[in-house]
Amino acid sequence: MPSRYFIAISVPDAVKEYIQTVGRQLLQSNPQFRIVGREHIHSTLFFFPAVSDEGLATLCRITATVGSEADNFALALGSLVCFPSAVNARVVTCGVNDVSGAFRKLHTLLKNELNNAHFGYDSKTWIPHVTVGRLKEQQSISESKISQDANLAPPTWQATKVNLYRSDLGSEGLRYTVCKEVPLRYAP
Repeated sequence: MPSRYFIAISVPDAVKEYIQTVGRQLLQSNPQFRIVGREHIHSTLFFFPAVSDEGLATLCRITATVGSEADNFALALGSLVCFPSAVNARVVTCGVNDVSGAFRKLHTLLKNELNNAHFGYDSKTWIPHVTVGRLKEQQSISESKISQDANLAPPTWQATKVNLYRSDLGSEGLRYTVCKEVPLRYAP
């Protein structure tokens, strides 16, 4: 049976704490808000809804190849954004500012390798972000109010590895398992 996988940049504990603090602040003003669990915080590059065992081998190879050729890079959390929109919000995220353009370059390198391998992926427009939480029902949210509620200095961090994760939904909820972890090259 095919499994769900995604390629993502992991985030350090300071970023996870910031995301959860923002989530707790949002929960105070909206009891229907569900905060993303600390173990589920990351920044996704690509999502694959159904991957076979053969496909997994291809994803591992692509992740290893591209990751080993990419340099580490600086990222910073940006302003809060709602998906699909502030008027019909279901997901609240922090945007990720790609300080050097290296995050977009990594995305492009992965996309090229996936396309060369004729490997299908979720083709939604990639918007770098880290998910803060979800709303149980679609509703209108004032992004300016969210920004005011989350009056904290957003952290910056160095992206040092790219991971391939398997996503399993079981009776105890969502579980992510790292299938492949690839360190990015050191770039001073």
